[in-house]
Amino acid sequence: MNSMGKKSTSQGELPLYRRFGYSAHEMKKYWNGLNNGNTLETEWKILRLDLLFPFFYGSALSVSLLSAWSRLGEPFPRLWIFFVVGAAVVSDWIENATQLFLMRGYMNDPNAELNPAAAKVASLATRMKWVFIVASWGLLLILVFMI
Repeated sequence: MNSMGKKSTSQGELPLYRRFGYSAHEMKKYWNGLNNGNTLETEWKILRLDLLFPFFYGSALSVSLLSAWSRLGEPFPRLWIFFVVGAAVVSDWIENATQLFLMRGYMNDPNAELNPAAAKVASLATRMKWVFIVASWGLLLILVFMI
């Protein structure tokens, strides 16, 4: 599957952004599956665009959360909202930037080993992104049901 969720590897693997962690070996295996035709280049372009996406969903989530929060009479510090959403946005951005860094090296030499420390950073960022996205949506649901 590619970043748009469409199947693109012969193994039908989940894209990296949809996993809850991965290793340098798993990243390389996934990219090897995309390294046919223009699929890897398309993934590169989508990842570059995806550097902007966290700011859009982060803004939308923040506005929604702040709206529900204010309708409830500001029941807790505003900082909580900015922390949860901000952590999701920053984690997502780090995930994308680190994957782009590693993918650039892979595209230059598919046989070279990926930097395992950078892969761990990307994987940790992916995990953190999902934790904070789920926390943000959970908080929004709770606030909406309290209104």
